[in-house]
Amino acid sequence: MLPLGVSAAACSLFQSSHLGLRHPAAGAPPTGETVLVWGGSTSAGSNAIQLAVAAGYDVITTASPRNADRLADLGAARVFDYRSPAVAVPRASVVGHSLSDVQSAMDQQRRGVSATKLVVTLPA
Repeated sequence: MLPLGVSAAACSLFQSSHLGLRHPAAGAPPTGETVLVWGGSTSAGSNAIQLAVAAGYDVITTASPRNADRLADLGAARVFDYRSPAVAVPRASVVGHSLSDVQSAMDQQRRGVSATKLVVTLPA
């Protein structure tokens, strides 16, 4: 599953036909932007967290509470319980700066939804 998870995450995050984010680089400076990975404990989600952090983005994610510590170890700044009704509320103030990209890495193929349809820009 690792090659598929890395490929799905990298395509969703970095291809210009999807999010078109800055590519990872050693010592990448912070972008000041936050990426939300919905379903961070999935194979693609876990890879997306690591790739986005390596590219200089802050990452917040959704998962069950039992996976929160593992996702924090991967680089997620915050982990929200996906079952909580409050998770649907925009959280720009939680991370202290604008939440610019919302990306779902969970079940994209199963749902038949492309990543470009899941990107939302929220006001600062």
